[in-house]
Amino acid sequence: MDKLDFLNKYRDNVELVSINDVDSFITNEWKNVFKEETQNKRVKNTISIWKKHCEKELRNTINYLSEHLIDVSLIKTSYGISVIYELIMMDGSIDYYEGLLPIHDYEKELFIWNSIPESLKSFYSFVHNGFYYYASQNMGILPVQKVTCMNDYDWGIIEDLKLDILFSMKSTYIFFETGMGGYVLLDMQNYGDENSIVWFSRKKPIYNKNFWDIVDEWLVMGFN
Repeated sequence: MDKLDFLNKYRDNVELVSINDVDSFITNEWKNVFKEETQNKRVKNTISIWKKHCEKELRNTINYLSEHLIDVSLIKTSYGISVIYELIMMDGSIDYYEGLLPIHDYEKELFIWNSIPESLKSFYSFVHNGFYYYASQNMGILPVQKVTCMNDYDWGIIEDLKLDILFSMKSTYIFFETGMGGYVLLDMQNYGDENSIVWFSRKKPIYNKNFWDIVDEWLVMGFN
């Protein structure tokens, strides 16, 4: 199965596009990636973007991408323009991750932009507005359009385990989702990279974890 056939299995009407088709929508750094004609140069420039903007936060993720990323492509879907990462796995199979283009100013106005940590603003602004496993759209950093408040859900685990919640559900948001009942949260009243909450749908949460340490660890787990 070729790349486009695979991508269309999980999304309708996926198109591969060139830099000329999306020039006005893309940042200069990503333009430089897709102006390159060879896979090796596209990969090199992609890794450079990650290193420039989040090397400290996502060092293990970057190391994995450096070893396993074989190409990047631009696609157009109903969600907009995305970068598709083509990764060669340990068994020789190919898997795909998706990164939406960096956030636009108008999207910030619809989001709790001013409340999030600067390191997360940097990721959304220069790397991707969300980065996750393509097929499931999980196991990754959520796009701002999908970041939701904890208070929007009825969490049965709270009553089942008689949890004593140590944060405000109304000011706490989900920024990472595994798709298997694991979440990384930030409380906007007490945010900071050291103060994230690891939330589970079937067991007690873990408090005061470094946001990027957990995200970095879980991204690499997802790759594997």
